[in-house]
Amino acid sequence: MKIARKVIGKIARKVIGERSVYFDRFIFQLGSRTTVLDAAIEHYGRQRVFCHLGSFLSVKSVDVEGELGTFTGSIDDFAALGTYMKNRTWAPQLQSLLRTCFKSGGTFIDVGANIGLTLVPVASNRSVRCYGFEPEPLNFSYLARNVAANCKFDNVRLHQLALFDKSTTLPFELATNHSGDHRIQINRADGAMDEQFRPTIQVKSERLDALHLDLQRPLAVKIDTQGAEPNIFVGGRETLAKADLIAFEFWPYAMRRIGGDVSQMIDFVADTFAEGPIAVDDMVEDMTWRPIKAFAKLRHGSDGLAVSDHDLTPALHRRVRVSPSGKPRKSNVPWEGGRQ
Repeated sequence: MKIARKVIGKIARKVIGERSVYFDRFIFQLGSRTTVLDAAIEHYGRQRVFCHLGSFLSVKSVDVEGELGTFTGSIDDFAALGTYMKNRTWAPQLQSLLRTCFKSGGTFIDVGANIGLTLVPVASNRSVRCYGFEPEPLNFSYLARNVAANCKFDNVRLHQLALFDKSTTLPFELATNHSGDHRIQINRADGAMDEQFRPTIQVKSERLDALHLDLQRPLAVKIDTQGAEPNIFVGGRETLAKADLIAFEFWPYAMRRIGGDVSQMIDFVADTFAEGPIAVDDMVEDMTWRPIKAFAKLRHGSDGLAVSDHDLTPALHRRVRVSPSGKPRKSNVPWEGGRQ
């Protein structure tokens, strides 16, 4: 009971200020402890209060049940696991595209697999061969645990690697309360998100093409690496040219910070694919398919995207997911129903 009073009192001070010290003692004497807790929930939301209480009590990991299975992750992860906790699902439109793509088997490559929210549902199809790449040690441990708990067909191969444009060891910066925002650190200059203060570790990197993965068509690839996407395209050009579906994040600010060639990546997409939609976040349920020439405009900042160094705010708040999917112009792909 003393712990409960201490925790709720701490939350109360955040919600209604330091004057709540007397107030929370008063309501505890009346036996109305839930009043402060209800106020905290109304102000912060259930998830924030739950995570704060858990962290205070030294809870490190939590299991979250949802439509895609039970996933274990850090209690401090307000992004990936937090979204799954809130919505009980993850990236529904992408999940739908992948299910359509893999009606009769194939290969899925998940670059930046995080804790497995995209990879695990795909691997539930025993005829799909899955490869997952995640360099951050804690994320990788959760990824391996979630695959072991949810994937029963031995069709998943995991690699604790960062894919890049060369084989080397790279500094890797760690974000707080966001397991999906760890990044390769090429630039240590002051950043718009105070990246210069983030702790760093060293991770191994490799070129996708150098891995010579055993691929069977159709091939779908998801790339979500917080700005390393252009470098991954350079290191995986031969493999990615075989893809029938590619979904990748387009975040100009982070791409510039790492230093990849965004125009080269866009040219590759425009030369290889026929059409695709643009989604503004992971939870979007409706995406409009457009001719691939529309993606060439991304290099000029069209569609409200900020590509210029002088206009960071739209890029920071609108980290746009680009899914340049559709069949390559010279291939026969046995799925057509995804364009809805």
